[in-house]
Parts: sequence; C-alpha cells; structure tokens
Amino acid sequence: MEQMAAERTCPVCGEKTERWFGVEGLIPFRLVHRMCRCERERQKAEEAARVKRETEQKISAYRKRGLTDAQYLDCTFANDDGTSAKTSELCKKYVENWDWVRKNNAGILFWGDVGGGKTFYAACIANALIDKGIPVIMTTIPKLTASMQRDFGENREAVLSTVADIPLLILDDVGIERDTEFGMESAYEIVNTRYKAKKPLIVTTNLTPTVFTETEDTVRKRIYDRLTEMCAPMRVTTKGRRLGMAKDKMARMMEQFGMTGGKR
Repeated sequence: MEQMAAERTCPVCGEKTERWFGVEGLIPFRLVHRMCRCERERQKAEEAARVKRETEQKISAYRKRGLTDAQYLDCTFANDDGTSAKTSELCKKYVENWDWVRKNNAGILFWGDVGGGKTFYAACIANALIDKGIPVIMTTIPKLTASMQRDFGENREAVLSTVADIPLLILDDVGIERDTEFGMESAYEIVNTRYKAKKPLIVTTNLTPTVFTETEDTVRKRIYDRLTEMCAPMRVTTKGRRLGMAKDKMARMMEQFGMTGGKR
C-alpha cells in the first residue's frame, strides 16, 4: 500500500479529524472526516439546547392552554407564604408522587372559607406539573359549559373529549354553576365524563362536605356523589390569605414609591 499522507488533527483538542478508510484491493483508500472531541461536545450542546428549547415551548403551550385565568399563573410553591404547612406539604407530595396519583386516580377536594387559599394550592399543583411537562387544565364548570355551547353546540364533543383525556383536570369554585336545568345537566355531564375516564380530578369549593352529602336536589346529588367518590376532602384553614396578599401588595407599592411604611 502506498505511503499515506498524515491525518489531520484538531488544533484545540488534539484529536484526529480525518482518518484513512478503504479495503486493500477492493475499496480505494481515502481520507474521511471524523468528529473530534470539540465537535462531539458542540453537537451534544446543540442537541441539549434544542431539547431545552422544545421543552420550554411545550411547557409554555401547556400553560397557555391549561390555565384559563391569569390569577393562576402566579400561584406557585415558590410564592407560598407557608401559613398552611399541612396543605402545602400535601400538594408538593401530590406532585412528587404523580405516577402513583395517576395510576390510582387520586383526587383532592379542597374546601374551606372564601379567601383561604384553595385556589392557590390547586394552581400550585397545576403549575408544578406543567413545569414537569404534564398537561393540566384548571378552569371552572361555567367556562366549560360556555365552551360546549360555542358554535351552536358544535364544540360540545371536543370539550368533553378534553375533559376525559387531560392527565389532570382541576375544577375551581365548584358550586357556582347556574342553577338552571341546562346548567346543572351540563355540570353533571362534565363531572360524569371525568368520572368515567378514571383520571385524577381536583376540586375547590366553598361548600362543606356536609352539603355534598345532604343535598336533596337530584342533579346536584348526582354531581356531588361523583365528586365525593373521586376526591379525598382536604380542608384549607388558612385565614385571610387574600387580605394578607393585599397588604403585601400595598407595602410593595409604598416601598417602590419611597413612602413611609413601605417596609414589610
């Protein structure tokens, strides 16, 4: 075999960037390119950046689609004031054990006084799961009902399909549904669709478990029976969370404006 020219090397890492390839008597020998350590690391970094970019885009799309109210966006564990430690811990464990939650169809019914933090903690779960790349929809029954009526009812099946398919559905403020035959039947259809799908459901409500079990209205009883079966009750007892948030917001504003009393 003829004497071959030297293979080139990378001036940075010192690895060869070319090699001779061929088979004596069959394939003529020629120099072919090979990746050095620099190229391999650059390719790996570019692939990691691509995956990160696509993941961020996917998460952004999940959040835009799934959190139907702007107030949900700021509800994160990082913003938890720690005044309801038991509820906070449960919510974090719910996210950490998502595979078990999904497999066992484990739901939660957050109940308690107005302004106690039920919506906050439900949205914390939603945001944390979305950050992990898990689709979540957090909305209200009236909003779902309105979507079902869109385009003269043509959107009904699409909404119910979403209700059945989404990995986690969160229904906020259950109990505010329109007290009409159509409104209540639509609410039942939504809850029953989720029930038959055998997937996790989280509910927030100002109603007590007693109201759920003792209502005499036939349609409401059907709804509440389903919810009671699907969701374990968790009372959120934090008092005055909204008042505290309002005071904190005023303190921040005064601090920004350089006014007396701005320190929190």
